[in-house]
Amino acid sequence: MRTNLSRLFLNLGAVLEYYDYLIFIFLAKILIGIFFPSIEQGNFTINFLFFTLGSAVKIIGGLGFGYLSDIFGRKKVILFMSILMAFSTIAMGLMPYNLDVKLYIVLFFILRILQALSFGGEIPCATTFAYELENDTKKNSRVSHIFSAAAVGSIIATSVLSFLTFSLDIHQVNAWGWRIPFLVGGVLGILSFFLRKSLPETLIQGAAQNNLRDILSVSKSHIKDIVTLLAVLLFPATMISINLYFPVYVSQHFNFGIDKVYFAQTISLVFSACIALIAGIFSDKKQIKKMYMILLVAFLCAQPFLIKLLTTHTVESLIGFMVLWQCFITPCIVFAMFLILKTLPMKIRATANGLIYNLAFFTASFVPLVFNKFYITYPNPYVLFMIIGIIAGVSFEATRRIIPK
Repeated sequence: MRTNLSRLFLNLGAVLEYYDYLIFIFLAKILIGIFFPSIEQGNFTINFLFFTLGSAVKIIGGLGFGYLSDIFGRKKVILFMSILMAFSTIAMGLMPYNLDVKLYIVLFFILRILQALSFGGEIPCATTFAYELENDTKKNSRVSHIFSAAAVGSIIATSVLSFLTFSLDIHQVNAWGWRIPFLVGGVLGILSFFLRKSLPETLIQGAAQNNLRDILSVSKSHIKDIVTLLAVLLFPATMISINLYFPVYVSQHFNFGIDKVYFAQTISLVFSACIALIAGIFSDKKQIKKMYMILLVAFLCAQPFLIKLLTTHTVESLIGFMVLWQCFITPCIVFAMFLILKTLPMKIRATANGLIYNLAFFTASFVPLVFNKFYITYPNPYVLFMIIGIIAGVSFEATRRIIPK
């Protein structure tokens, strides 16, 4: 019973990370209008504070917290990140009005750094923790629960935002309603900290004897594995990044209202939470590499059908598209993470995992930009699928080359 509760408490961080990530993206335009009304939304400083800064710092957070986890053990770092997430989220929700613009820039800079550091370390450290919690045949299922929790966090975020949209008018949202999602996230963070205190430490051996020189030495000897695993994770990271881009992409190129896109995505997230659990069960059968490669090939074969669903122009076809998209995203991210954890040695597992995970997502975040550049020259919306297909091929070849321990 205690083990089951430990798994649940460990998953709360993933709920909060994806909740806060979506909340911030959806509320960014409102926050810019409230706190920087005299500055254009295309201003470089504003874009840096709200978007670029977070993506870059997440890499540092994943690498830094992963390193600390390899040095001091997993539990202490997990608890510290829970505090950091709760503090930065609550502080964002309590941001005062009528301060100087320069002071707002400083405050947002600090809070975005704190959020990004904790978010960068959360999934890599939590998956490493779950993988090492017990030395049994169900470790892969425990890891899959974290990605199921991430889908739940996304559902909570869309539900809270829907409440704001339908219950408050725009003046109420600008006056005080925007604070509600951040305060809800802060409460989740505090709850996560107190519940995670009951977690046992993992079975990691010799953490106290680990040091920077050892980690650098082992990392150097496994640099080929790290680069290969980065390519393995690139496909699901791209799929998730594109999923966040879909409201813009689908509404612009396929004439769906953005409200219908959000509705279809919310339904697909419910499927995602279930698919992650199923993927964990299948991965315990020790055929992870083979199943991942089959999924990559299946995606390439399914592209014409995915495109057909988008061009049918009905809500039902859009929901079908989003659900099928999740049928590739969710098991692929689960299987790719299993391969990373199985391949990396324990001594650098959290450090390298943090670097691989965040660098893959940072790289994938440029795919929509690459598509938009291509679209200027070749105005065909299906170019996006061609780009994703190329990335699927890269991940397939990288997966073929790795030899899980």
